[in-house]
Order: sequence, then C-alpha cells, then structure tokens
Amino acid sequence: MWKHTSKNDYPNIILHDCFVTNISTQNNDIIFEFDDGFWITDTHKENPYGQILRTGKSQMLFSNVDYDFSGIYIFKELKVFKKLMFTNRVSLAMKDFIAKINSGKWSFEIKDELYAWHQAVFVGDVRFNHRPYRREFQIDLNVKEMIYSWNEIREDRVW
Repeated sequence: MWKHTSKNDYPNIILHDCFVTNISTQNNDIIFEFDDGFWITDTHKENPYGQILRTGKSQMLFSNVDYDFSGIYIFKELKVFKKLMFTNRVSLAMKDFIAKINSGKWSFEIKDELYAWHQAVFVGDVRFNHRPYRREFQIDLNVKEMIYSWNEIREDRVW
C-alpha cells in the first residue's frame, strides 16, 4: 500500500501541472492517479528536503462524493474565420470522462485547484491527439474529504 498519506492538505500538497493518468471509483469514492506524482511543498511535515519536490507515483482519493452537487465540464469554442464568437460550457458524464482518461484517448492536466468546505474545483486542459488538441476543462467535486497518498519524494524532481 502507500507509505505516506495526508488528509485535506492543500496548500502543502499542490496539483499544479500534474497529469491525472487513471481514474477509478469505489462506492461513492473517486480516485485520481498521478503516474508522475504531485508536488510536496517544503512546509509539509513529510518533506525534510527544504524545497518543493515531486513525488513518485501517487493518488488522491475523494471520499463520499455527492454526485448531485458535482460536475464535469468541457469548454467548446465557436470561431468564425478564426475569430472567437463564444464559448460553451458543456456537461460531461463522469463515466465518459473516466473512460476517455483510462483509455489514453485524453489526458487531463490540472492548472488550478480551488478548495472550500467539502468542495474541490480543478481547472485545466484536456488534451487529445486530434484537432483542436486541447480544451479547457473543469471538475467540481462535492466531497467529505481528500486523501493524498504516495510512497516517495523525489529529490531529483525540483519545482
């Protein structure tokens, strides 16, 4: 299992520029896996190195997700003659998002993370191998708690 776990530990753990490589669900929990890890700040009690470093493979578990108050959105732009006319925020079903990430058709890079009482919002890019190659994306999750897990902090992976 995991050597280290930490609950609700933002801003000591940061997901900026991290790629979600696999997603699974168990009962009402959602698990994001990060093959390339996430960031552990120099203020985290498990980080003795004095600088922000990336972990090895890691995961984040969102416990007791309330799907009625959660959503996944992709932003689609309408352009006419290369001029942006408007942007639509389109809902996406969780099972469809999970299938595309787990199949490798899409990758999801987290750019911004926002947290409030039992709420996590992730904004980033979904990337794919065809035009338009990327779209802005947002995940809103209503959760009981968030549990970060990892085995190692990599001294060679400095912020």
